Amino acid sequence: MENLEGEQELLIVEDDEDFVALILKHLQGKGVAFDCARTVDQAKEFLAQKKYKAISLDVFLGKENCGEILRYLKDNQKNENNQAKVVICSAFANADFMARMADKGYTVFSKQSQSEAFFQYLSQLVEKDIKEEFSKALDELLF
Repeated sequence: MENLEGEQELLIVEDDEDFVALILKHLQGKGVAFDCARTVDQAKEFLAQKKYKAISLDVFLGKENCGEILRYLKDNQKNENNQAKVVICSAFANADFMARMADKGYTVFSKQSQSEAFFQYLSQLVEKDIKEEFSKALDELLF
């Protein structure tokens, strides 16, 4: 578990520490607070305790399938995180999988061929939220 002070904006569900380090490198300096879960159970624990703006998922955590996390979000309507933006980045993301997940409303990237696009998308997603919050706060101060 790793986090920064402040509101938890991002839950990273990933067992590859090198990939987590790359995600954090791309988010460095953007003021993003995060938690990192390395197992399905740990991810569910975070989701039960905190609200996130976005969730980054790997499809497989060792032998565990992150589809269980997606079902958890869908089946637990009282969980505030069922409205969080879910972004999937996996070594197992082929065209068929990506199309099926897109039909369900998820954004999917392949680690092999689209990791840079994934990092940019995640950064823009978080920056967009930060800019919107800043704009709202500025409006409240001015009006």
